[in-house]
Order: sequence, then C-alpha cells, then structure tokens
Amino acid sequence: MSAKDSTITGNQFAAADSPTTLRAAVGVFMSYRSPQILAALAGASLVLRVFLGPLSALDLLVAATPILIWPFLEWFLHRYLLHLRPVEVFGWTLDFDFARKHRIHHQQPWRPEHIFLPVYVHATLAPVLTLGAFWLLPQPGLAATWMAALAGMTLLYEWTHFIVHSRIKPRSAFAQKLFQNHRLHHFRNEHYWYSFTVPQVDAMFGTAPDATDVPRTPTCRTLEYGEAEAGTDRAA
Repeated sequence: MSAKDSTITGNQFAAADSPTTLRAAVGVFMSYRSPQILAALAGASLVLRVFLGPLSALDLLVAATPILIWPFLEWFLHRYLLHLRPVEVFGWTLDFDFARKHRIHHQQPWRPEHIFLPVYVHATLAPVLTLGAFWLLPQPGLAATWMAALAGMTLLYEWTHFIVHSRIKPRSAFAQKLFQNHRLHHFRNEHYWYSFTVPQVDAMFGTAPDATDVPRTPTCRTLEYGEAEAGTDRAA
C-alpha cells in the first residue's frame, strides 16, 4: 500500500471518513494500487497504439468489444463468483480468496481497501490477456487497442464501485440509480442489484425489483457466513 493507504485503513474508517468531493475522491482513488496499475496499463496501451500507426475502422470494432461485454461480465462475476459460498471438498473447506474478501467488503463497506481488485488479479490476468490479444488479433495495433479498452473499462468499474461507497451526492438520474442500486444490494437484499456500471443490466436479468417488493435480509452485511468483525462501522 501507498502512504495514503495507511492513513485510512483499520476499523476506525467509517462512512464519515469517505470523501465528499470529486477532487478528494480522485486523490483517494489514485492512491491505491489497483487504479494505479489499470491507469498505467491503459495509458501504456494507448501510447503503444499511437506508435504502431494510424487508427482504422477495425480499431473501433475491437475497442467496442470489451466496452459492450464488460457490463454483463461484471454482473456475472459479482453474482456467481464474488458471492460463492465456502464448500467442503473431501473434508477440506474450499473458500476462494476473492469471495472471502468480498464478504469482508460487505461487512465493512466504507473501507476503500476492501473495494478494489487485489493486485494478484492484475499480476495474473494482465500478462495472460495481453499475450492472448497479441496472439489472437491480426495486428499488434488492434491488440493494443483491445488492451486499452479493457483496462479503461476495468478502471471505470473500480471508480464506479469506489464512488458509490463515498459521501458524494449523485446529481444525474443515471448516477442516482447507480448509487441507489448498489446500496440496496449492500443494505437491503444481497440477492439483487449486482451491476456496477450499467444498472439496466440488472433489469435485463431480473435482479432489479422494486425495493419495496423484496424483504430486508439480515445477511446483507455478512453474506450468511457469520457476524461482522468487531469494530466494524455499520452506518447505512
């Protein structure tokens, strides 16, 4: 973690400590490793694309692919991977790290260090995806375009997830919907509202009911796996 991280971690961090302005939010956001890695990857991919020659219509098509797929991918990953329960396999409890950390995020939703993707996700997937893009796409420039778009969408996801856990007041109707849906997921019923960047995806998959039609579950903050840690901020 950066020096900034050390000043806002721990059970003392509460909703009242989260940023209230976009300027402050950007500063906190960019002090964490995952946004730094994604910004660097997106920037490096764009620079490489410019170096490799002029853009073509194919670049637009290639860039559109991760942009269009991402909102559905994040819904799927949130619904089926981040909410995975521990399972018993031959007497051993199998509990994936990403699912365990997501449970901690539900327990302590205002703490930024539980919001962002772990560094090992980037260290594992970035090389694989980069090599795959340069191998599968017919031109190196198209591979750089694809990586820039993918890194940009992942960075947008990280920003959106971070900002809805801040005290910033959303102004547009779209932003208000983002904030409302994600907070309903955390504080009303964890079985709905899985989207991060495009709330309409929940409507497409039937996970965006009227909030008054679903019960408030007692497991929103624990995801059914025990009580939240001592000292956890419980502000809604």
